[in-house]
Amino acid sequence: MQEQIDTLPQKNVEVQIEKVAKDINERQLKQVCPTEDDLAEMEKWNKNHAANILKKDTALGYTVNADCIRCGICAKVCPANNITVTGSGVQFSDRCKVCYACLHNCPKSAIHMPLEAGTTHFRNEHITLNEIIGSNQ
Repeated sequence: MQEQIDTLPQKNVEVQIEKVAKDINERQLKQVCPTEDDLAEMEKWNKNHAANILKKDTALGYTVNADCIRCGICAKVCPANNITVTGSGVQFSDRCKVCYACLHNCPKSAIHMPLEAGTTHFRNEHITLNEIIGSNQ
C-alpha cells in the first residue's frame, strides 16, 4: 500500500478526476477493455491472493484488534451492510464484497485481513468520510 501511496504524485489524480467528471457531465459512454497483460495480471493476483482473503476465521478472515473503539464507521462505510457493531465488538456477516472500505476508513486501523502485507491504509483525500457514508444510503 505504501508503494501505491508513494506513486500518487505521478498519477495526476486531479487531472484524471477532471476528465472523469467531464465525461459524466457530458454523459459520455466509454468501454474500457483490459489488455491480455491486464487479464494475466488479474488472474495471477486471484490465484495468489483471493484464496487467502476468502478464508473464514471471521467473515472473510477479517480480524478486529483491541485498538477498536467501536465507533461504527466500518458499518457506515460498508456498501454491503455486512458489519454490525455492538458493545461486545464487531461482527461480519457473509455479504462482504471485499471492497476494503472498512479497513481503509477505520480511524484506529483496527481491522485487518489475513496475510496483510503491512499496516498502511489509504484514505482518498478527495472524498470525505461523509460522502462515502452518504453514498451507502
